[in-house]
Amino acid sequence: MGGFLPHFIATLEQWHVAGLHLFKIDVAHFDAAPLHLRRTMLPADIRRANQAVWRGAVKAFRQAHPDVLFLAYNGFEERSVQHAADLPLYGAIDTRWLEVFDSLYCGDPRPADMPAMNFWRAKDIYSDHWHACIRSMAFRRRVSTAAPA
Repeated sequence: MGGFLPHFIATLEQWHVAGLHLFKIDVAHFDAAPLHLRRTMLPADIRRANQAVWRGAVKAFRQAHPDVLFLAYNGFEERSVQHAADLPLYGAIDTRWLEVFDSLYCGDPRPADMPAMNFWRAKDIYSDHWHACIRSMAFRRRVSTAAPA
């Protein structure tokens, strides 16, 4: 919807030529749009359009460079689920991101926002909740928590 995407892909290409083969994408903001589009489009439509165009561009880059790995961090969830362990479990990540990313970030280990007997239990509550949320989606085959099995 603007000049960002061609510049982003050109930057990926520049770094790939220089020998970089792993890209960490963090703090994605798919709600951005110029004022004239914000006046005529719903926020959800802007987000969907930005995601579709961005995903397509990265997919094309990956096809041209199969040696590249992409890691996704914050901003790829549909709605935030990391800020509260008392939220019901629901799918919050579009599984189409698996078409372009080799890894999807599942949140930093931290204490839950609900009372617990001690720090370690609070951390377990948060981690267990987020892991259950991810497992409730279609990621069963690619979920890893870095926790002992």
